[in-house]
Amino acid sequence: SMLYKEIYASTKDVLIDPKINFCFLHFSIPHPPVIFDRNTNKLSTKVSSYSDQLMLVDKTIEDIKNILIDAKLWDSSTLILTSDHWFRPNNWITFPEIITISEKDKKMAKKRTLPLVPLLIKMPYQNQTINYDKPFNAIVLHNLVLDIFDNKISNETDLKNWLDNLDEEYKKINLNFSF
Repeated sequence: SMLYKEIYASTKDVLIDPKINFCFLHFSIPHPPVIFDRNTNKLSTKVSSYSDQLMLVDKTIEDIKNILIDAKLWDSSTLILTSDHWFRPNNWITFPEIITISEKDKKMAKKRTLPLVPLLIKMPYQNQTINYDKPFNAIVLHNLVLDIFDNKISNETDLKNWLDNLDEEYKKINLNFSF
């Protein structure tokens, strides 16, 4: 929780600094150890569930959005929210002394058969939601960020077209993983 607090404390300064035009924030939530109790809505050392940690993710994203809104930067900002991997319930089961997985979480995990990484992208001045349901490998985020910097992608239509025109090799989910 100390690391989370340190990153969180510097987030506002970084987000609203006019000299910074690119910001990469890495919060290690919802990874163990658990640090949030949704019942108290506070950081905690109490054993809690994976769902509680997802609540902290939601709260953190909402706080970042509010910082940008207050600074009048929300509309003009591009945000890319993703994770370093998918939900791996077996990893959580191995830490019963520090976290629990509810039956609801277990049922949710059983429904997911592919290792899908969450990805949300908000483009500047975006006023409609687009659900993109075609598969692609997250490795393309590198090129996506570069093309956003080069002004090749400036809105959600450009983004959809960019994804639609990926090389075939990037339209496949990478199932070559091991742990």
